[in-house]
Amino acid sequence: MDSRNEKLCWLAAVLAAACLLLAPILQARTGLLLLPALLPFYAYALVAALLVAVRLRLARLATDEQRDLELLEKESAHGALFAAAPGEAAPMLQARSREQFEKWFVPAVAPLVALGFGVWGWQLAHRFALPATPPAQPLIAAAFLAGEAFLLFLLSRFLVGLGRAEPGRLLRGPAFALGLASYANLIGVIGAACVEGEVHAADKIVTVVLLALLGMVALELALRAIASFYRGPGRTGPLVAYESRLAGLLADPASWTQNIAGALDYQFGFQVSDTWLYRFLRRALLPLVVLNLVVLYASTCLVTLGPDEEGILEHFGKPKADAWRLASGAHFKLPWPFETVRRYPTKRILALNIGFHEEPGAQHEKLILWTTPHFESEEQYLVASRADASATNRAAGTEASVPVNLVVINMPVEYQITNLFAYAYEQADPQKAMEQIAVAALTQELAARDLLDLLGADRAAVAGALKVRMQQAAERQRLGVEIVFVGLAGVHPPLGVASAFESVVGATEEREASILAAQGYRNSTVPLASANAARLGAEAVSYRVRRAELAQAEAQQFTRRLEASRRAPGVFRSRAYFDTLSDSLAGIRKYIIAAESGHDVLIFNLEEKLNLDWMNLGGAAPEKKDKAK
Repeated sequence: MDSRNEKLCWLAAVLAAACLLLAPILQARTGLLLLPALLPFYAYALVAALLVAVRLRLARLATDEQRDLELLEKESAHGALFAAAPGEAAPMLQARSREQFEKWFVPAVAPLVALGFGVWGWQLAHRFALPATPPAQPLIAAAFLAGEAFLLFLLSRFLVGLGRAEPGRLLRGPAFALGLASYANLIGVIGAACVEGEVHAADKIVTVVLLALLGMVALELALRAIASFYRGPGRTGPLVAYESRLAGLLADPASWTQNIAGALDYQFGFQVSDTWLYRFLRRALLPLVVLNLVVLYASTCLVTLGPDEEGILEHFGKPKADAWRLASGAHFKLPWPFETVRRYPTKRILALNIGFHEEPGAQHEKLILWTTPHFESEEQYLVASRADASATNRAAGTEASVPVNLVVINMPVEYQITNLFAYAYEQADPQKAMEQIAVAALTQELAARDLLDLLGADRAAVAGALKVRMQQAAERQRLGVEIVFVGLAGVHPPLGVASAFESVVGATEEREASILAAQGYRNSTVPLASANAARLGAEAVSYRVRRAELAQAEAQQFTRRLEASRRAPGVFRSRAYFDTLSDSLAGIRKYIIAAESGHDVLIFNLEEKLNLDWMNLGGAAPEKKDKAK
């Protein structure tokens, strides 16, 4: 028997063993969870290749020994020294070893592989609950997995071609296992590429897909192993329960067209597969798929950066020395994985929410109260209390207040990338580092602030202090960003104690209102009383001055009258008489009789005169004076 197939199986075993040894090294270097999920596929390919290699070797040795025995029987007249019974293989020959191997070992391979798949998948599923380290340099794993997939695919296709002929029937098992490992590698390449694109959940998603594929293969092998025990005695051909039909569909796409052709022939009742259209589609399908894959791979040579983006050109995972920085626009590069571009929004203001998580597209109420939730989830922070309150309570002998309070703070932070190289390489996750800087600055600032300061007029000062503190921390860590804005959009007590806090705040406001009302009453009463006192004092002084001046004036008047009376007593008395008479008769009608006494009788009409203007239409009568002559 030709030993070429046997050598190809040993080559397949070496390739599978190399992949099996390289996977743990890549996992230790990158930390990807999907790499341990690839180990069962490599192990399956290794077991299938070794099994077929041993079967082919035993078959070849048995054939050679049978030919030697036949030649010996022809040369010896009495036959072999140890003859076996008719129908049985001769003892101590390779045929006997092959028979025992095919009878006991080959049927046990399928259930053992299925059991190994199940145990490995169960242990790997438990690793999801353990804290995983963030993957590093996933492009290295993607490059190696892509190379392995290419080699596995080439060898698988070659073995599939040889396995279509009857002498190479056993080569289908290693061919299908290598093809399954090749497709598993391609899935791993996709997962590593997604992780490089900052889709961190892709690692676990791809691991779940690989575990699901592993479970289906394990279930199929278990069912085929059970079915092999009920294999009829009339069945001919080698036992191949370890071959996976699912892996065969992936490794041998031509079998799909054969199955489709058989289904079409059965459905339409004639040989549809013999028509020129079906043959044309069958020949053109593979070139079309290959052309699409080539175009898709060639598209990785073109990268387009948006107007607010800049990129870093990496050559095998390292920044290109001569031209690593790419501006906005279209650029050409070597295809992946030789050169890759990491894009960053350097011309856009980046936003970060600290203390709260907002659901995308959520609508907020216009009226927001402390007793209603503001966002999807909010975090609580410790804030200091006033030191004198505790001291006063201790001095009064009452229960001391707590030194800290819980408060919910909604702090939006806006920043911009100023140093692209530092932002990309100084931190593994710059956005996470920025979030940690903001949380640390907020925690330190709240430790030196009082709750009432945050709720009052000091909010703007606290925001400014936070901005300075965050900028200093970012410069110490060489993050390469500039803090543009830090705001305290919301400061309120936790939702569970908001109603009690509102009661305390209401009582505090009522107390402050009473104090302010008392201060207002004092401010309005005290100045008025002071003004009245000043007015009364001024009036008393004025009265005193007036009385003093009047008394002095009267004293001077009396002195002068006394002197005038001494100089001219008669004149003084007459003048005083007439002055007194004039003052007493002021405002009284007076009649002067300028005649001497006689016997005439004078009659005076003392009635008031009528207003002649009402009756005398000809004008007012001249006023007449009554004179007594």
